[in-house]
Amino acid sequence: MKILRTTHINLNPIQTVNFPYNPQILGIKLEGNLVKVAYIEDQSQSGLCSLEFRMCKQNEEIDFDNTNYSYMGLIEHNDIDYHIFSKIVGQSQDFR
Repeated sequence: MKILRTTHINLNPIQTVNFPYNPQILGIKLEGNLVKVAYIEDQSQSGLCSLEFRMCKQNEEIDFDNTNYSYMGLIEHNDIDYHIFSKIVGQSQDFR
């Protein structure tokens, strides 16, 4: 069974967040001082997935190889535009 879920990440420039195994990220939205991440969890698979999120200000030099990251979108916070990227940094599937 697949379930629509949400979680929140903060506005740190770099952070790693655990998700269920193989999440399908749907989108982002600013909610107060947090970024809401919507995703689909497939409950027929079990395990963990770690995603790294990077937030870069508009016109800021990026310090990573963006070919390994997926572009999540643009948010505005305190009149500053932030581009948000993510990539999978680890997955472990439970075969029980």
